[in-house]
Amino acid sequence: MAIVTHGDICAAILGQAARTPLAQRYQRHDVPLGSVSEMVLTDRGWHLLSQGVMP
Repeated sequence: MAIVTHGDICAAILGQAARTPLAQRYQRHDVPLGSVSEMVLTDRGWHLLSQGVMP
């Protein structure tokens, strides 16, 4: 699945996967425009594999 969204939404989603507190998500998970991040969703939770990689 691919999700294309605005930076603030992306930061919230990546922060959830990384278990980052809500107030810190935008600062820690702001990614460059056009970058790719990878995460896995399982029955055990969300897991951030990579963040903000430029293709």
